[in-house]
Amino acid sequence: MYIRSIATEGLRALTAFEAPDLGRVVRVSGTPPGRTALADALSIVLGSLTLEDCATTATQLGLGRGCEVRGETFPEEVVVQRPEVARCLVGQERTIRVRVELVLDPPQYGALRTHALRDPRLVRALGAEGATLGLAVGWVFTRDWTVAATSVLSVKVGGLDLPLVGDERPAWLWPFLAGLGGRLRRRAPGPPDPLALARAERSVDLEQREAARRVHQTVRGAPFRLGHLEVVDGETTWLGLRAGEDLLPLRSFGPRVEDAVGLIEAVHLSGGEILVVEAPLDLSERPRALLSWLRRQSEADGSALEQVWLIGVGGEGALEPG
Repeated sequence: MYIRSIATEGLRALTAFEAPDLGRVVRVSGTPPGRTALADALSIVLGSLTLEDCATTATQLGLGRGCEVRGETFPEEVVVQRPEVARCLVGQERTIRVRVELVLDPPQYGALRTHALRDPRLVRALGAEGATLGLAVGWVFTRDWTVAATSVLSVKVGGLDLPLVGDERPAWLWPFLAGLGGRLRRRAPGPPDPLALARAERSVDLEQREAARRVHQTVRGAPFRLGHLEVVDGETTWLGLRAGEDLLPLRSFGPRVEDAVGLIEAVHLSGGEILVVEAPLDLSERPRALLSWLRRQSEADGSALEQVWLIGVGGEGALEPG
């Protein structure tokens, strides 16, 4: 799955913005507030489909760590811990709206075709060449900025608008949308999670163990060439990197190396299909080689990755929000 187009309005740093015809690698330049706001919009639209993702999105937006998210199956309200941040994040109307057009992967498309067996309208919509899924999400903040009501505003398959309320709403729709949760991963600078790599190494799942192998291989190989990464168990689990015969904690090599290993982990272990990478040029002394590697990951066989958003990277065709 990847995003073909996005439109957003209501963010203070990005009052209104629209980008059609997006490819598998999306460069985003422009002002720092504008490009961060676009990354926020991506988090909002695909991070509002499950309770867990919605809590993560609230943290990424700076609204507080561990914000309470209310709702039964879908997020309905976010309790804001830092109203002063919300007030600076959102425009005067206190409303954010984000709309995306998604190109579905074969399993998702196949699931829609299965549901279409009971809905002739959906059969016709899917029959259109290049039928995509349109999704719009909204957040509305209370006057005191302490709560944000979240909702799915519209769902469209091809040219067909699906009803979202009442008896006409398809019974399969909410579970299908919830299945889109976890497809976007936003990677900000920071160290990797040693437990994630340890779990993958010891998993009974062959795909997880293969993903862990790719992490180790990538750390050693181009464009990173960092050395041999090891998971070390003790009172806590930590990551070490061999320098010659010595094994040193990963943090000994500085923030850039930690950030690079964190990115490698996000690519191979997160399971995300859309990866948003903030400040990727800071992760390597060879930024062109790093960008080339990221581009290849969205096309590699066996990789879950379908699209990479490079926040803070200019060049021909780069988006310039703000």
